[in-house]
Amino acid sequence: MGICYSILDKKKQNLINQCETLNQSILFLETIENRTKQELKLLEDNKYKICNGINSMEKIIKHKKEEYLKYNESMECNICMENNIDCVLVPCGHLYCSKCIVGIDICHQCRDRYSKIQKLFFI
Repeated sequence: MGICYSILDKKKQNLINQCETLNQSILFLETIENRTKQELKLLEDNKYKICNGINSMEKIIKHKKEEYLKYNESMECNICMENNIDCVLVPCGHLYCSKCIVGIDICHQCRDRYSKIQKLFFI
């Protein structure tokens, strides 16, 4: 009988050890799960920030594109509406392309005579 109790005690101790090992494994897995949840939350927060950043950049790009198009339109010659302005009439200051003001001595807009055509250079 003593041997049976001894064997049962060993099996009992083995089961206790296995339970402790399983409990430690469960705690370890729960720790990993919690860390994974935290990392997932951080990734979701970063994703949200990145998406907001992309939306902001898209709005900025759209705004800059509109400004660029307005600027290009404002740089068109008021006579031909095709070429960019490259000359200013002195003294009135009206702007035209050089092709449209060749051979005329009166400003198209104000009808004043101009004394000089100043070439413009845009940087």
